Amino acid sequence: MPTGEDTMDATALPDRRCVVVVAAAGYGKTSTVAAAAGADAAWHHATLDPALLDGPAPLVVFDDADLDDTGAVRALLEAAGRLPPGRTAVLVARLPPGFSLARWRGRGTLAELGPAELALSADAVAEALAARGLPADTATAAELHDLTAGWPALVQLSADVLATAPPGALTERLLAADGPVVEYVLGEVMPGLPDAARRLLRDAAHLDGLPIGLAEELGHRTPGATMTLLTRIGLATTGEDRQCRPVPLVAGALTRHRPIRADRARRLWSAAARWNRDRGRHLAAAVAAERAGDHAACAAILAEHGPELITGGGVRTYIDLVESTGVDDPAVLLSHGEALSVVGRHADGVTVLRALAAGRTTLPAGLAWRLGAAHYHQGEFRASLAALDAAEPGGHPNDRAHCLAWSATVHWKLGDTERCGELAARARELAAPGGSSRALVTAHIALALHAVLTGDRPENLAAYETGLQHAAAIGDLVQAARIRANRSGMYLEEARLSDALDEAQEAVGLCTRAGHETLLPVALCNRAETFARLGRLDEALDSYQGALACYQKMGSRKASYPLHGIGMVHRWQRRDNQARAAYEEAIRTSEVEADVQGLVPALAGLARVLVHTDPDAAQAAALRAVSLAGGRIGIEAAIALGHVTLTGGDRDGAVKAAQEAAATARRHRDWVGLAEALELEAAAVPDPSAARVALREAASIWRRAGALPAAEKADARLGALPGATADERAAAGLARIRIASTGHPGHEWPAHTDAPAAAIQTLGGFAVVVGGEIVPPAAWQSRKARDLLRILVARRGRPVPREELAELLWPGEDAGKVAHRLSVALSILRKVLDGGRGRHTAAEVIRADAARVALDRTRTDLVEVDVYTFLDGAGYALRAQAVPALSTVERSYTGDFLEDEPYEDWSVSLREEARAVYLRVLRALSDLAERDAVGYLHRLLDKDPYDMRAHRDLVARLTRAGALGEARRAEERHAAALRALGR
Repeated sequence: MPTGEDTMDATALPDRRCVVVVAAAGYGKTSTVAAAAGADAAWHHATLDPALLDGPAPLVVFDDADLDDTGAVRALLEAAGRLPPGRTAVLVARLPPGFSLARWRGRGTLAELGPAELALSADAVAEALAARGLPADTATAAELHDLTAGWPALVQLSADVLATAPPGALTERLLAADGPVVEYVLGEVMPGLPDAARRLLRDAAHLDGLPIGLAEELGHRTPGATMTLLTRIGLATTGEDRQCRPVPLVAGALTRHRPIRADRARRLWSAAARWNRDRGRHLAAAVAAERAGDHAACAAILAEHGPELITGGGVRTYIDLVESTGVDDPAVLLSHGEALSVVGRHADGVTVLRALAAGRTTLPAGLAWRLGAAHYHQGEFRASLAALDAAEPGGHPNDRAHCLAWSATVHWKLGDTERCGELAARARELAAPGGSSRALVTAHIALALHAVLTGDRPENLAAYETGLQHAAAIGDLVQAARIRANRSGMYLEEARLSDALDEAQEAVGLCTRAGHETLLPVALCNRAETFARLGRLDEALDSYQGALACYQKMGSRKASYPLHGIGMVHRWQRRDNQARAAYEEAIRTSEVEADVQGLVPALAGLARVLVHTDPDAAQAAALRAVSLAGGRIGIEAAIALGHVTLTGGDRDGAVKAAQEAAATARRHRDWVGLAEALELEAAAVPDPSAARVALREAASIWRRAGALPAAEKADARLGALPGATADERAAAGLARIRIASTGHPGHEWPAHTDAPAAAIQTLGGFAVVVGGEIVPPAAWQSRKARDLLRILVARRGRPVPREELAELLWPGEDAGKVAHRLSVALSILRKVLDGGRGRHTAAEVIRADAARVALDRTRTDLVEVDVYTFLDGAGYALRAQAVPALSTVERSYTGDFLEDEPYEDWSVSLREEARAVYLRVLRALSDLAERDAVGYLHRLLDKDPYDMRAHRDLVARLTRAGALGEARRAEERHAAALRALGR
């Protein structure tokens, strides 16, 4: 079984004269000390005699020590403090001494180990499950870690149970009456505790946690000291709220198998209800009142404090209390309907709220906004407006402000900028006199959404920040989560990907704490898009699918949003059929309620998928998206129309669409949209210089955002433009290497890149890839055509006279007689590189006239030659001395140039040059990449076993790392190399 060794360094105990190890039974105290002590330790059982320290052993262990004997413990600590350096006394016990050890800690002679150091980590729990052949998934391991607090004995016993017990809920299986977990807790752990600790632990278990003040009220003497003891030995935790919470499996064993009498339980819960109510802990008070059987007191708390309980993180408990007590107070039911909508039970929430509205033609404002919000979350915008419009003019100003703010939100969703702004402003005016309130938060969210439509980013930021401050002031986790989720989307638009991810993660956490399952999929969608922009496509797809599952569980029509995201990821990965299915479902879902915020992006995405296979349908989708779009979502629509137009051959139309998208993006400060518009413009403009300017700006945006995959696509396109500089071509080569290494196709990533039509592979062997497929030997018809291409590559773009080619291909034969054969070989070569395309193909890189033939190595947009890419990239990386670039180049060197043709003289020069450059790259990496330097030195010596500097560096690095055996073997290889050279 894993022990404390899994969480603390088992090679050495703390460097002190005395170490005190205290924890409850089963924390692995003795085994941890034994692992650190070694064979030279002296072990003594159940004694504290200081005379035992006089022996020669470097480590003296007093195992199972009784630390209640204050005099003996003090005497031993004093004697241990006088031990010479290199000797240590270790006291191992289940209970701590009855006095403070601060004096000895202050002297620097004593250290303590306890449950915090001995408990298993979640990873160690997973290993324990795997060791028994059990599924060791993260969720199960984390749940078991939470139930046991990493207590090694409980982990082992739980794993034994899970290996043999029938399937079922984890807690139920572990807490079976005759199970080993219950027997261990009740039979081994509890009997060894002092009476006061047992009583307090029992009450804490039955009350689901016991605050120190309540413990005093219940008659526990010195509860603070008792809680400290229970925490110190690992049976409970005591947080900042000074509340004692037993380890969950300990609490379960006590409540299920050592229950207290019913009358005492009622007294406990009644006292807890009074104590919590007097201190304003309304949720805890309501729970305690319900457990005490006082449903009237519970209902009174729910009626008075319902809204704050819902927004403060207690929404699920609120729902459980209402449904378990059967409260029918209208004030309680009003909050109940809201709570059901917050947790995603929209239909149930609407049912409860509609029952309150039965027989009414107008609605109280408090009922109207809650019903309108429930319909909105369900994606039923017409029904939402109908409920909000039915609000009566009277009522509390905050309720009327809520109505206006939610109406503004619905109009934002429908794209009605003017109406949205008017309603949001009225909501703020109506809510403002009341100071911080839920209504004021909702009003500022509506103002922020209106600013999205108008492109007023400063107002958007200010409104969200003010709303967040008001939400914090009243403890409204629900609205805080909504703001953070929305703000993460805003950071995405601004290409602030790090901020977007942080904000989305914070929103997911807040949604979880608040129980806000309605907003959770919004946060998941924003997190997913951030992952996608960062190139983490698998994580993006998982988050989008999680969001879709949430919406589908709720029956919400907002499922169109994650569907659009799923379509986008599939499109970027060139899974066009799956992308089309996701987009079409998103369109159908959005059309029901005319949700343009969901409909326009889905139409734009569908147009991008269909552009090559069904251009007419693509154009129809793009034009419809443009006709519906307003504000920021018009960017995506215009870009889609531009790609469709460009594919149809209308460059001017594509440039116009790109420029319109760019203008809208600048107005809304949507830098992601601007970068994509610039890339479209670069693809459409005929002037390479204008394309270069656009691509450079796009690459700069992506790089500042941290969207490196998109930046690399832009780099790859820059290097392929006519007139690209040597550094741009080198950077493009590095980018293509990294793009290929991700395993994700490049044609539909955030920054669109057209891959070269063909690739010529020469490092490690020769192959030609056209259209993604290796050209088979039969397609060449003649080996001479293949040899011709290899010779042209070896000459690195320099023209080769036809006579020289004839001599290399047909040595000794008359040049005049073989001229026709050379022409045939050229024809075959062009046909192979053409791949059946006919124009703008790789065949264009073969330049020939009556006298000479050459490979045009500048046309990297048509053909990529790996050895050229390597050499250009290596030169760029070596000049920059940049480890990421150097490591990318190093990985691309898959073997020597044409190593399957080692005896051809024409291949030697380039082979030796490439090999020498590779060795320079390895040398640079061994100097710069501290972490992986040893590996690079080994690779360098594999290529050049007589590099004496590499030998010396390897020995030195291994010696510094303490790998003395490896260092000795490296020295022997160094000596052998010297002998081979006669030194």
